[in-house]
Amino acid sequence: MWAGNVHGHTDYCDGKGKPVEYIEFAIRKKHLLIGFSSHIPLMNHKSNWNMKKENFYRYINEINDLKVNFKGVIDVFCGFEMDDPYSLYTCSELRNLYEDMVDYTIGSVHYLGVLKNGELWEVDGSTEMFLSGVQEIFDGDLQKTIMHYFKRMREILLESRPDILGHLDKIMIHQSLRDFVNKNEQLYLDEVNSVLDICAQLGIIVEINTRGLYTKRLNNFYPARTLWQFLKQKNIPIVVTSDCHHPEELDNYCTEVHQEAKLFGLNLIDIQEFLQM
Repeated sequence: MWAGNVHGHTDYCDGKGKPVEYIEFAIRKKHLLIGFSSHIPLMNHKSNWNMKKENFYRYINEINDLKVNFKGVIDVFCGFEMDDPYSLYTCSELRNLYEDMVDYTIGSVHYLGVLKNGELWEVDGSTEMFLSGVQEIFDGDLQKTIMHYFKRMREILLESRPDILGHLDKIMIHQSLRDFVNKNEQLYLDEVNSVLDICAQLGIIVEINTRGLYTKRLNNFYPARTLWQFLKQKNIPIVVTSDCHHPEELDNYCTEVHQEAKLFGLNLIDIQEFLQM
């Protein structure tokens, strides 16, 4: 059974709605748990969708208060989605400093570098902005871009060791990259497998994230079904998430995808048990 969502964003970052609104929606849907994973503040750069530094402690305290308020009704967990090396803390630093208050981390690649104007180059912004970064940093070379994307992902896994790897192949939202991969499939699969090998080695959970499908940015999940065979072969622990940014998105396609993943033979873990360890 799909127990509840652990990848979600409230108005502390780029989501809509207060944490309690998400909890109330989860209770109405009879979820057993809910985890919050706001985008952690950045160390030195500005962002329209990362949490502001001044709200960091307020967020942690509020989610932990909600744990107490809803005890016996629904299990509430406090997490962060990390963007090492640009985050206020790395995953390992966060664990050491806030072990009793932060339950888990999601490591994701949203930024691929710094542009000449000092702004971070976003993976999942508009395609126009993304391609301008490809041109500026890699002289338009899509192969270098893809390889750098997965290199950054390997670095996060090895150096910071998040509990969950976020949206493995989100870079594929851009049509130009999908066209490139269709012609260079083996290169792409080698890069994907290099990341999944690390996840298998370190026991890092990989999420199957439904947001690409319900927002229609991609007619698939992250990771795409074509990559599930590798998740199965390597027996990687899996959790299904919605990456919601609004309470009504909390369980979009999650029950259906969880069932599909189960039938496929993926190693679906009991995320509730994992977070309570």
